[in-house]
Amino acid sequence: MADQEQVDGNPKLAGGLTRRRRRHVGGRTGAVAIGSAERVGAALALRKQGYDYATIGEALDPPVSRQAAHKMVASALQALVTDSAEELRSLMAGRLEDLLVGLWPFALKGDGEAIGNVLRILDRQAKLFGLDKAGKVEVSGRDGEPLKVETTIRRIERVIIDPPLIDVPALTH
Repeated sequence: MADQEQVDGNPKLAGGLTRRRRRHVGGRTGAVAIGSAERVGAALALRKQGYDYATIGEALDPPVSRQAAHKMVASALQALVTDSAEELRSLMAGRLEDLLVGLWPFALKGDGEAIGNVLRILDRQAKLFGLDKAGKVEVSGRDGEPLKVETTIRRIERVIIDPPLIDVPALTH
């Protein structure tokens, strides 16, 4: 290593790149990223075959701890679920949009059935994208008047302090 050229304290690698620079070449499609993806794929394949995390960790090159193997598999599975959900949401959105485009002209002409279907599609789109917020709940007294807090508290206290007696028949065996 003494005869290797150094750049910024890092030995030069093939192609004249330093180790630090080499790590970032290619971004998500670089050699390091591909190698990492291959390791994750191997870990998932071993887990699918029923191997425990310690065995998976030992089988990887280079080996990792049981905890690291678990984290690797769990992260990959979460990413698969998230990606699948996003793909499905996108597919559903496209389908709903296609239906809406087809029905829109009829709804604008006053076709009652088309209007109903358009409203159902819009409702489904709102749910799909989380556009509907929970409604605000307002508590009021009798006939919509403001709730009298002091009166309500006194009623609750009476029930707690002097509960009404309830006639319960005796149980016989």
